[in-house]
Amino acid sequence: MGVKGLWAECKPVAQTKSLIDWAVEESIRLNGRQPVLGIDANNLLDSVIAASSKRERFHTDGIVGSLLASILPYTNIPAILLFVFDGHRNFKVKSGKKVINKNIATYSTARQLIQAVGGYILNGPGEADVQLAALSQQGIVDAVISDDSDMIVHGVDQVLRYDKEKTKNTKRIFVQAYHFSDVRKHLDADHTGLLLIATLSGNSYAEGLRGCSIKTALELAHCGFGETLVAWYKSDPKLTLDKLGGWKKGVKFELETNSTSRLSSRHPAIASRIHAFSPLNALSGYLYPARLPSYTRIDHYKAMTPTPAALEAYSFIKHGFSVDSLDEESRPGNAVALVPKEVSIPMVRDFCMTYLHWNEDTIVQYLSKKLWTGVIIQMLCLPFLIYSELDTGNPRMPSMMYTPWHKVQFLSFPKKRKEEKYPCSNMAYIRIVFGIEDFLQRLKMGTPELAFNEDTALHEVEVWVPVQFLPWMLPNNKATDEEEVIRSGLSSEREREATAYNSDTIEVEDDITYLYTQHPDTNYITF
Repeated sequence: MGVKGLWAECKPVAQTKSLIDWAVEESIRLNGRQPVLGIDANNLLDSVIAASSKRERFHTDGIVGSLLASILPYTNIPAILLFVFDGHRNFKVKSGKKVINKNIATYSTARQLIQAVGGYILNGPGEADVQLAALSQQGIVDAVISDDSDMIVHGVDQVLRYDKEKTKNTKRIFVQAYHFSDVRKHLDADHTGLLLIATLSGNSYAEGLRGCSIKTALELAHCGFGETLVAWYKSDPKLTLDKLGGWKKGVKFELETNSTSRLSSRHPAIASRIHAFSPLNALSGYLYPARLPSYTRIDHYKAMTPTPAALEAYSFIKHGFSVDSLDEESRPGNAVALVPKEVSIPMVRDFCMTYLHWNEDTIVQYLSKKLWTGVIIQMLCLPFLIYSELDTGNPRMPSMMYTPWHKVQFLSFPKKRKEEKYPCSNMAYIRIVFGIEDFLQRLKMGTPELAFNEDTALHEVEVWVPVQFLPWMLPNNKATDEEEVIRSGLSSEREREATAYNSDTIEVEDDITYLYTQHPDTNYITF
């Protein structure tokens, strides 16, 4: 999908990395804020459906099983996930072929799973890639992951393309990161030039000028034909025959003569076909697509001091909009608040029982391999997190970690900052073993009759944790006199002076519970 040959042309500026490494690097760049990853849901699900249809005769779980295996790995990513779906005003014809969506039921099933793993869902009015591009330009999402090269043409600031070859036989998702500024510099083309490249070489909306490769289209963009065409189209979207005819004559003359010497050679064969070429469909798709009005981002968790009650209900807090759907009706004032959410283990369990008809032991074994690591990573990403029962070492180390919905026990980890290299990663990780008895109890929530073999169930899990998520392991985490002092508003008995981000700790009663803030602008005190 997208512009023919554009990925190959942009390959020199791509940076290959694991998606987890990308999220950690982004969090550092954003001063501790968890990045928002926009996901082209239709692009992802269509790939899952196409792949599963080829092997479903060998797998009894079919599309739903492939869906589960494809979405659960995203819980390992320390990022807020925003899945954007196509709307009813998407293009009915793409690349000259009629689009018939036979996967509506699968999309509905996927939405339930996305909500279960803590992802957000947005239904755009038209193409998902267009809506994601708008969200990128408005600063709502920090990157978009998709195989559709139209994302680059739409001007997405950072596009992540799945690196399927490197992802093979690994437990991680690898991507190729493309920054729009790097692409423009490499191609020596502005946005109008990219539009011309897409229009001439072929795209999702039209077939392009027959025989015109992306290299020839790029050379014509260097001649300024893109700027002229876009300016005329914006002034007159119907492009009268006089203007369009004049533009075609200019392109034809350049292809025949190479008068500017910007082409690698003359192209008389391509020039002879330009009379039958129309750029209108492509320009309409790129310049005037159907999309939602502009959003305003509000990071509510930066201004919220949670009470115990708020902490208990954190996963279901509604900040003036539906936490599971960002449709037009549920976003008053076009304000969007994206807060980190936890994985709902009972919802994932119900999904497996309802759609896959798995028994209890199968669910426990599968989630032990595919989900527990993600639940722990998402816990570490919450804007407030409680560590308790600290030992007396220096620096102090916790033995338990609590969030509103889950708790885990630290069974083993290095007492000193001991960086390790996770396979296929350039980031520093620390290998920790967590006790997950609470996860097994969560599986029984709402279904006390649920029974599984306690002897075969895993009661601990080994997780490679980015060192940035373990504040006590970071250097220079001592408080300074200049740091802001805040006080708890929970109760007069529990008021304690505390420091902001750099100290990373907030002391409370009996010296047994610390709170580590993950965001520089977030100051919370609990319990």
